[in-house]
Formats: sequence, C-alpha cells, structure tokens
Amino acid sequence: MNEAKVSFLKKEFISLLERIPFDKTPEWGSMTVQQMIEHFADVFRLASGKFPNRKLVIPEEKLAASQAFLMSDKPFPQGVSNPFIPKAPVPLKNPDIKNALGRTSIRNELFFFGSGNYPRFQSSSSLFWRARRGNESSIRL
Repeated sequence: MNEAKVSFLKKEFISLLERIPFDKTPEWGSMTVQQMIEHFADVFRLASGKFPNRKLVIPEEKLAASQAFLMSDKPFPQGVSNPFIPKAPVPLKNPDIKNALGRTSIRNELFFFGSGNYPRFQSSSSLFWRARRGNESSIRL
C-alpha cells in the first residue's frame, strides 16, 4: 500500500467518518451511516486476519486479475454482492455511532500494528485475495 493511502487511513479516515451526519441518506449503497462504520470495523478485522479462514470464493484462475483490480485505482463497481453479507440489513453491533467509531478506530490501529510489526503478517479475503505483506499490502482503498 502506498504511503499516501497509509497516511490517509492512519490520520484522516476516522475523523472523516466522524463528520458524516448520522441521518445521512445513502448515496451509493443501502447501509446506514452506523452500518457502514461497523462494516469498516469488520474490514479492518478481516484484513488483520481475525475472521476464521474461509474458502476462497473467486475461482483460482480469476484470482490474479481480481488482485490486480484491487491494487488499482479503478472505482469499485456498484452492486457487487458479497456472499458473506446477507441481503437484509445487518443488525447493528454497537449501541450508537460513537461506539461504532471507537471500535473501527481500534481495529484500524490494530491492523497497522500487526502489519507493521510482524514481517510475515498475512492478510486475506475469501472474496478477492491472499497476499503476504511485502512491497504491497492486500487492503483495497
């Protein structure tokens, strides 16, 4: 991951999330602000290797192309389904947005702690990638 993206996640990401009005109507997807924030917490947890290993969903022959797309600056297409996320709204995990932001912030910090302090840190997503931390990270921004 390039330094600008790392800096954004470490220094700006959470404060930008804090500025979104809690009652903002979704413009791109269907999640509420709190659901989106909790989703980011889960993404950091996944990237930190804290979810149980799941079978890769993308066929092996499409894996290289999927990884290349994720490392590119191409916009993510709208309407991509995730077989691990139910179609119905996911129940909230936190009592309010403040607690959801706190959890997301902690998971963000833990992701960078783990990936920065353990050279053999491995991050994976059953949807798109399996990559070792090295010159590039496997998180998509």
